[in-house]
Amino acid sequence: EGLAALSLVPLLLVGWADGAVDPAERAVILKAAAGAHLSGRGRAQDLLEGWLHRAPPPALFDIWAGYVRAVVAQLDTSGCAAFRAHLLGDLRAVAEASGGFFGLGRTISDAEAKMLAKLEAAFAA
Repeated sequence: EGLAALSLVPLLLVGWADGAVDPAERAVILKAAAGAHLSGRGRAQDLLEGWLHRAPPPALFDIWAGYVRAVVAQLDTSGCAAFRAHLLGDLRAVAEASGGFFGLGRTISDAEAKMLAKLEAAFAA
């Protein structure tokens, strides 16, 4: 279950990038968790709930990046591209969840954009 929760780390890192996970970001993260069959009770859900209330420790990025490298090493080119595209789509959904004012203006903060770039770079490492 811990490995399943690890798959949500990048979503949480984007949510926390600007200092707090707001309700709209939380809803997107919880929807992704349900899509990954992590809703309900259990160790993964407990980890997720904890990380929604307290930012994950910085070392968790390095653990997640190692996970990505291991997954990517097992995939062919098209599988890697699909994995990357799916994840980056989910990350953008979190970043865009609370941006702008009534849907106008910039939707991704500078801090979120930096975190998106850092997470994307993990695929190239």
